Amino acid sequence: MIPMLVMTGKVDNVYVAPEGVNKKTGEAYGGGFKVQLRVDLPLSNGETKRDLITLSTAYPDYFRSLVDQQISVPVGAMPSGHDVLFYILKSWKPSASRLPSAENPV
Repeated sequence: MIPMLVMTGKVDNVYVAPEGVNKKTGEAYGGGFKVQLRVDLPLSNGETKRDLITLSTAYPDYFRSLVDQQISVPVGAMPSGHDVLFYILKSWKPSASRLPSAENPV
């Protein structure tokens, strides 16, 4: 697979999103793993803005093993008001050699 969009940044943090219940619908939300990437966004005036992008992940241990390291992941994007929401493509999996195991724990 050759993705059209690839996000590159340094892994800053991995955490579990708080759980809750929507008061209107009664639907439960949260509890999923999130990874935060520090990214550099080029500005039209030539300057660079540092930003923090939060992505959902099914591979928290993989990202924990890479804190403060630069990585690239294939992403999709969709509009949300005046912002753009990014997500890691569901078809993406980290290479087996980087996944934590009993011999190579995080």
